[in-house]
Amino acid sequence: MPPKNSHTYQLLPLVPVDEFLAQHPEHADADENALMVARITHERAEREALEQQRLELQKRKQKLIAENKKRRDDLANLDKDLEKFIDVSLGLVSPWLCRLLMICCAGCQTYPEDVREGCLRVPARCLDSV
Repeated sequence: MPPKNSHTYQLLPLVPVDEFLAQHPEHADADENALMVARITHERAEREALEQQRLELQKRKQKLIAENKKRRDDLANLDKDLEKFIDVSLGLVSPWLCRLLMICCAGCQTYPEDVREGCLRVPARCLDSV
């Protein structure tokens, strides 16, 4: 608790007097009261500038978060579209591919999950027809 005759402005975390005077030599001849007012004004201006900077950074952060979310959603949609394309393509291509390789007759099944993993599972009945 501050002493009885002190004021709350004396508890403010201000720049030390010598540092303030080094930055603002125009206040070197000011009396103690004017110097304190100038230091408080300087501190307020610094805090307002920092708050403005913080708000701008927060806006930038929100914008980047929104862009990242949009890109993540776009990639997820692209992944779903690719899955659908693979499923449909394999349905059209697998009988043709099997006939081309003379592995099996019509009705051969190719499993999309195997193609995604890089291997082709050929049913035993198809190998019997070779």
